[in-house]
Order: sequence, then C-alpha cells, then structure tokens
Amino acid sequence: DNGLVANVTANVTFPDGVIVVVALVRSAGGSDIFNGSLVNSSVVGVYNVSFRVNDSVSNVNGTERINFSVADTFAPGVFDAELNGSSYNVSGVVNFTVNVSDNGSGVSVVRGNITLADGTFKTFNFSLLVGNVFNITLNDTIVIGQYNISILANDTSGNVNHSERFFFLINDTVAPRVINMSPNNTVIEAGPPINISVNVTDTGVIVNVTANV
Repeated sequence: DNGLVANVTANVTFPDGVIVVVALVRSAGGSDIFNGSLVNSSVVGVYNVSFRVNDSVSNVNGTERINFSVADTFAPGVFDAELNGSSYNVSGVVNFTVNVSDNGSGVSVVRGNITLADGTFKTFNFSLLVGNVFNITLNDTIVIGQYNISILANDTSGNVNHSERFFFLINDTVAPRVINMSPNNTVIEAGPPINISVNVTDTGVIVNVTANV
C-alpha cells in the first residue's frame, strides 16, 4: 500500500464450516510481511482463507483468497490393555478392554486377531464401550494355555496401527464337583460285589477319579 496499512485479518473457514478470524501482525523491522497463527488445525480437510486488508484511509482489499489442506497421517494409538498377562479360569468369560485414540480423523475400526492356546485363529470386532475405550467379550476359553491377541486399529483416513500385541493365560483353578455318590448311607448285603458310582463335573478335563474305601 502506498499509504499505511492499518489492519490485516485472515478469515479461515474450516472443513466443518466453522469460521475463525486470525489477526495478522507486521513482522519485526517494519517489513511488508504480516504473520498470524491458526492454533487449532485438528479437523482434516480443506481450509479456505480470505484476507481483509485496510489502510489508514479506510481503503479495503478483500478479494485475496487461498486454501490449504490438513491431512491425517498418524495411526491410532493403542494402550491400557486391561487383561495383558492376566490369568483366567478355563471356560470362563474374559472381558478385554483397550484404549484406542486418534487425534486426527477419528477411530474407524478396532479388530482383535486372537490365537487360541490350541493354535486356532479367530477374529473379533471390538465395540466402543465409552469414550476411547473399546471392548470384546471372549467365551471360547475351553483350552488351557496362552492366548495371544494382536490389535488392528485404523482411522477414517486409512491409517492403521497393527503393532500392538497382548496375551492372557487360561488355567484350571477350580476343583471338580462331585455329586450323586452311591451307595451313600445304605445297608448292603455282605458278599456280593458293591458298585460305587459318582457324578463328577469340571470346567476342564477330568483325568482320574478314585475311591478310597
């Protein structure tokens, strides 16, 4: 400007339609360069900027426009796996919760690839529980041993985190249940063989049943 530039602002329209006005300040030394900062650029997409410049005698230039794009290039973070390294009883229900967060476009899908103790491979989709916490409930725990879980988390921009791995252990810690013992408090005639029977159940595999007479 041949006169004195009085005010420079940038009207920034976010991809979601929000408009923010940024005041630009002349650089040190009295140059013709004006700078400002857009503090929040967390929304992915195209940002449109229109400049408004007026001088000391109220002449205004509001015709200059530019745009730029903000992309999400970071995969979601996966942490705070609740069951990692924990032990559970065979045939029990295992609830697995994990925190998955993304500072860009947002979490799209969280999937668990689970290798059971017998080598069987299964895939489960996590459900959003609350906030950034995702959950799956596992019922297939009839095999004793170590279960390995690899997490695949991707955001809506297609970034994938598949580097997180966890495990849990399935043990048999509950003694077998014994019911319907026979004969019980019964008088039996001496001489003939006596049949001893019992009903035994267990969450795992019953290996041996003996009767000490």
